[in-house]
Amino acid sequence: MPKAMLGAALLSMLAGCQGLPEVKYETDRLQIAPEFDDPICEGTLLALDEHLGQVEDGLGEVGRSEPFRLYWMRDGIVDTCGEGRGGCFFPATRVMFAQSRSITHEMTHAVLDSVGDSYFLEEGMAELLSGVGVYHEPRADDVTPGERLRLSRSEYRNGHFDYDAAAHFMRWIYGHRGVNGVRRIAYEVEDGAEPSQLESTLEDVMGIPIDEIDVRYRNEAYNFYEGLSYERTPSLTGEEIDDDEELEGPEALQFSVSVDLSCASEDTLGPLPDDREGMYQVRRLRVPEHAGAVLTVNGEAGTWVEVYDPYARWWRGVMPDWMLPNPAIDVDGLHLEPGDIVDAELIPGVWAVVLGSDNSDQGTVSLHVELTLVSPKPDPSAPSGPSKSI
Repeated sequence: MPKAMLGAALLSMLAGCQGLPEVKYETDRLQIAPEFDDPICEGTLLALDEHLGQVEDGLGEVGRSEPFRLYWMRDGIVDTCGEGRGGCFFPATRVMFAQSRSITHEMTHAVLDSVGDSYFLEEGMAELLSGVGVYHEPRADDVTPGERLRLSRSEYRNGHFDYDAAAHFMRWIYGHRGVNGVRRIAYEVEDGAEPSQLESTLEDVMGIPIDEIDVRYRNEAYNFYEGLSYERTPSLTGEEIDDDEELEGPEALQFSVSVDLSCASEDTLGPLPDDREGMYQVRRLRVPEHAGAVLTVNGEAGTWVEVYDPYARWWRGVMPDWMLPNPAIDVDGLHLEPGDIVDAELIPGVWAVVLGSDNSDQGTVSLHVELTLVSPKPDPSAPSGPSKSI
């Protein structure tokens, strides 16, 4: 069936669906119809619109004037997309259905709008451009990327698909050839290219035969790749505190952040990542070697701060999503409320700091972290990275 006819048929089917939510929010690129009543904050609307623009730029698909429609689902996702799926896109309709953690993934499918069967590369691009990191061990993998290019529709539909492997390979390609390499592959995926053509395109992009691509990928690739959203998350900057020069004692490093949470503000996200009313902001905190940490929280009633290690389970493939933080990743993470002053063990590395509120009313909350340093004095501007050696 031609793509235009397929789109018309799917739109007719969607029009016949009962109980679809109405559009409540509009941005330059999106019409958003939430299945819930909790407010969507301006920061989230802006972030989703900007992310869609970045996906379009990454795939070389720009200049389209009509917006995409996002049905932001919770419980109703099963009725539309099927069991075990967090989202789906209907080709040729510019309509996607997704739960919160699948929205950025489905955006790639929507922009590509492919009706082909290049599952490995398309899903890899969707995971790459979602902004979330990936952990995969190519040296322990019995299947090569070249073999995965020929994954059949039935194998894909029956669950024989490794999203981590797809994301990891595409992240390796991106690391070598950047956005231009991803765009070149995207053009073929969008056109529904056959596996042989995709293989040829990969060879053109990398400049080597597919067998050598498989070998180099297996031998060169890191197990862990940070997500593209990492650098978009603001980082806290430390300030050194010197003791009186006449006194002997350790020096200290302090970090402070105070935010005015407002759902009408472009720097505040909401609803909360666990699908309930509320709002939040996220920061990265790079903790150097230290001899002790004291955390102090002040703020209005209903606000809180969560501090956790976003890489606590990376070796199990659980990656941080900096736009939708998940403190449950770290069983030893801290949940602090106004008035709390705690001594904490913060291992050196990057920590996630979430400052939030359980409602959508305006509220102020702050966190102050003071570290007792050990010699030699660390450089606060040193590059940050995962909290464990990878």
